[in-house]
Amino acid sequence: YMLLQNQGKQAMLENETHAEYTEPEERTLTLDQERNQHRDMIDRILYLPTGDRWATTSRDGTIRLWSGKDLHHLKTYRCGKAWVTDLGILPRQNKLVAATFSRVLRVHDMTTLEVVGKQTELEHTPLTLDCWTHTHADKISDRVATGDNGGYVQMYQMMERDDDDKGLESKDNWRMERLWKVCLHTDWVSKVRYMSDLNVLCSASLDRTLCLYDVERRGLPRRLIGHAK
Repeated sequence: YMLLQNQGKQAMLENETHAEYTEPEERTLTLDQERNQHRDMIDRILYLPTGDRWATTSRDGTIRLWSGKDLHHLKTYRCGKAWVTDLGILPRQNKLVAATFSRVLRVHDMTTLEVVGKQTELEHTPLTLDCWTHTHADKISDRVATGDNGGYVQMYQMMERDDDDKGLESKDNWRMERLWKVCLHTDWVSKVRYMSDLNVLCSASLDRTLCLYDVERRGLPRRLIGHAK
């Protein structure tokens, strides 16, 4: 019995520590695959649990949807020639939020990629964003935070337009109400992430600092310094 037990432990350790690396297979792309692939660097890959799909954004100005089963191309939306810098999910609304180098935030339907809302004429270029669901006093809302090339971090609340504001033919049903804007960095903001346990936004920048900023109380941020650029 002791011998069998030790042999079982040894087999488990070998399975846990064993890692096998294989060379990627060379694939010959078909004409459709070549036509549907991105034409420039991919900056964001995002899994969409609704429908088992992947979304990718690129500097070629497109958002593309792919099947989660076999990575077959499903749909492409062109945001013009502007670099699509980041993409986030609003799961409660089944929407996507895209940031572009043309200083525009767009709200897309997750299935069709049609634009259903946008925030234009931003002061700086949004480089990164994060989305989450906010609950306070039995009220639920969707929040979006962005970081830009001016060192600013901003927070928005998603609002559905009234029937009087939508217009007869417009599909622009959503708007983004800015709650606050604060300059936390002296260089480009490379990443923002909401931390629900602390109720803070964490932002990273090329100025070699990390900032923790309370989204409700606000006040002075907590800074971590000493990182390499």
